[in-house]
Amino acid sequence: MKSSVSGFFAHGAERKMLLTQPGLRSASVGARRVPLAHSAPAQRAGKKFPLSDSEGRKYMTLNQLLYVVEVSKTKSINATAHTLFVSQSCVSTAIRELEDELGIIIFNRTNRGITVTKDGETFIHYANNIIQQCKLLEEKYLGGEEHKRHFSVVMHHSTFAAKAFAGVVKEFGLLDYEYSIYETKTKTVLEQVRSAKSELGILYISTFNQDYYEKIFKELDLIFESIAEYEVYAYIGENHPLAYRDEIDLSELEEYPCLIFDQDENSSFYFYEEIISAYEYKNVIRTSDRATTIDLLQELDGYAVGIGTANDEKSVNGIRAVKIRTDEKINVGYVIREGGCLSEMAEKFIELFAADVTSL
Repeated sequence: MKSSVSGFFAHGAERKMLLTQPGLRSASVGARRVPLAHSAPAQRAGKKFPLSDSEGRKYMTLNQLLYVVEVSKTKSINATAHTLFVSQSCVSTAIRELEDELGIIIFNRTNRGITVTKDGETFIHYANNIIQQCKLLEEKYLGGEEHKRHFSVVMHHSTFAAKAFAGVVKEFGLLDYEYSIYETKTKTVLEQVRSAKSELGILYISTFNQDYYEKIFKELDLIFESIAEYEVYAYIGENHPLAYRDEIDLSELEEYPCLIFDQDENSSFYFYEEIISAYEYKNVIRTSDRATTIDLLQELDGYAVGIGTANDEKSVNGIRAVKIRTDEKINVGYVIREGGCLSEMAEKFIELFAADVTSL
């Protein structure tokens, strides 16, 4: 299977050879260079690729980045060497030299296997972004055929985002573009945006967890752009005993099951999409998708927490929104990578999403 990165690791007549082809067994192919900080020239014998220029400025190679990213996935130098058709010593030496040059440890190596260090997690994040950009370059200039542009959004469970996404597809069409939309857990939203798998992430942030999110955004080099802030509503079935109240207290809902979207087992409780604050829900049912949640709201007289409108007089899909008396607010917005440039599709999505959300 063709590796879409490998073409950038060769020179001249070898340029279109693949790193995954038998015979490419030396890191010497990887002479595409990414500048590091100024440092003294490497004094190791037998180097097969330049590690510094005449001014003493060191470089890392794309091969080194590829090896690191692949080892982070396989957790095995042997498996990585097998996948990339290079020797195990080639992978091990390249990574060790890179660690020496950077002055960090990327992987902890023990008899039980390989684990990624804290420094390694940060480095792999940036290395993976570079590899992905190389893939795009190769697809554009070495692929020999036109490739569709890709647009992806990842989000909390949101009907507004799906509507805006559909608007983007209608405007740009399917001929020259391909699309992805993911409705998932908070941790996955952040990971996909950070790794550039998705260009935008849609989040609902409550007053309670806002400070925690700001800390996480800073650590992950992400930026959150707020669109609007809303009152908190309970979603309940149209036949629920409290369905036609103007306002309710959370205490009035205690006897009914609260449906919340499940998060990763090790995720902080601050990552929950629902407001929690000091309030402890008495009866909880965890779900993973909106369709199941809607069914259970109707069948069990359950409730879910989210945003709604003060003018909700009609039920939608058998569900009504009733305002909850609380000081909490829900901030709706999107998260992007710091320093990233938005595509035309992303800008259009934000325009449509903002229009939908602010019209509530």
